[in-house]
Amino acid sequence: MKHIKLSMAWLAVLALIFTSCSKEESDPVPGDQERIEITFGSLLNDFNNQNKQAEPGACIEGTPGYVLVGITEGDDPDSVDYIDDGDPGDGDDLIQVDLKNNGGNWETEYSDLLALPAGDYHLQHFIVYSEDNQVLWVAPRVGGAFEEYVDNPLPQLISLAAGTKPYISVDVLCFIPRSEEAYGYPFFDFDVIEVENSYCIFVNYCWDETGRDYPAHFQVEVWRDAYGGSDEVVFTTYMNTVDTSGDWPAASVLCLPFPDLGDDTYYVRVTLLDYEGAYELDPEEDYIIQFPITQADIDAQEGMTPAYTHIRYNCEPVADCPPNYPVGDTNQDCRVTCDDTNTCPDDPCPGIDPATDPDGDCIPDDTDNCPDVYNPDQANRDGDAFGDACDLCPDVASEENVDCPLIPGNDCDTAYMFGDVMLNTLDYPGNNWGWGLLVDGEGVDVDPEYLVDAGVWVIPFYAGAAQNDITKGWRAGDVRIEVIGDDIEITIEPYDYVTVEETHFWFNDDGAWPEKRSPGSFDLGDGGLSYTMENVDGTLPYSVIVHAKVCDSRNDD
Repeated sequence: MKHIKLSMAWLAVLALIFTSCSKEESDPVPGDQERIEITFGSLLNDFNNQNKQAEPGACIEGTPGYVLVGITEGDDPDSVDYIDDGDPGDGDDLIQVDLKNNGGNWETEYSDLLALPAGDYHLQHFIVYSEDNQVLWVAPRVGGAFEEYVDNPLPQLISLAAGTKPYISVDVLCFIPRSEEAYGYPFFDFDVIEVENSYCIFVNYCWDETGRDYPAHFQVEVWRDAYGGSDEVVFTTYMNTVDTSGDWPAASVLCLPFPDLGDDTYYVRVTLLDYEGAYELDPEEDYIIQFPITQADIDAQEGMTPAYTHIRYNCEPVADCPPNYPVGDTNQDCRVTCDDTNTCPDDPCPGIDPATDPDGDCIPDDTDNCPDVYNPDQANRDGDAFGDACDLCPDVASEENVDCPLIPGNDCDTAYMFGDVMLNTLDYPGNNWGWGLLVDGEGVDVDPEYLVDAGVWVIPFYAGAAQNDITKGWRAGDVRIEVIGDDIEITIEPYDYVTVEETHFWFNDDGAWPEKRSPGSFDLGDGGLSYTMENVDGTLPYSVIVHAKVCDSRNDD
């Protein structure tokens, strides 16, 4: 991708007004007193004079027609979860708002989609188009080469207060074709190079490794007769361009100039490629999307905004997808994956006997906490034997998988002694919570908060602390560990309102952990509140786990 020099003489900057704290009105939003109407306009300034450029520059001429706006809710400036634009069929959540000329300033018409509840938002995407769908102005984002040309690049915080009609200033630059990466957008959703009778494609890839979607590197092949046809090749290995020089990976739209297709059907194959610095593809899998196109498809794309076909590979299904959408979905599951072209690897779970894994999540039944439900993450927030995907009461641990009202002692939880080793970080299947204490002269065992006397520790005993988060649980008492001669005595000291059942202890004077994390593996003791390890050799490290079922009697009738 061509690099952009920041001293370009042909840039121009505009100030677009988009809710400013310095100017507020008390006009309520018609028909909805609890929502705040956002209105914005435009004011063109002379960027070249301000920056003393040597050569005059000019914006692309055109009459502003509308703006595409992307807004996220909340205080996370890196969020990509845009507010819904109300159109599930367009493949994005960019809100289109018409513009009007008000005394020389371009302002937006009223839009219900920009009447939002009070709260904090972030403006993530802001691009102004002409009446004939050409990009005129773009608000640069942090990380792009043009960031330094504006005072407040996106994402920009928007704080809406009830009872006001606020305005905020958004700096934009004139759009320069083929300089898309300099604006800092995650993908070039406005890079559509106008070619007569062209068909344009953009691809996102959702990578399971990170759970995020990326602009994709891809190539396109086209045949007249069939996919992978014989001699009737129209295009072969046309590739888009990618760039990782900014804060976000970026990729371009790829436009293919076709002849007039008349009544013919052409066959398009899109193949995803590795993108170093963004994602890695499995070399055993072919990442292919195939679909036919006709002249009617090319003509229809010219009227689209943005004017390209947007493919999202391996991404979450589109809700209520319309017919023939998304492009490349041949099995009608509203998403595009290798299943649509029968190119998935023959063995999706290498080393796993399919007979032991009927739900296909690559977790054999003997270690799968939902053997009949696909849940490769094995999430289990209450720490019982049933994963969240199949647990009828996922927030309350139970011996049997029953609905919450049927669980006896609904104020009972699994409890673990606090420690400096989280059990879900050890090499165990699943994701159950819990701690172990490693007595090694570091961490918890030397913390004065817990080491109350020489050879005496008093450590919290937490219940219901799903995912090892003590803010989600409650303290059921303490565990006292005391060195008495050559012995080490471990005692659970519950609070007065707590009853303790099914105690389990683990102690190893070599610092080893049990082969399995299930409480049955902590098989020391006789079920009482204490256990004594006799004749300890005195050589660190030691490993300790204390587990029990505890019940809070304060809510008993």
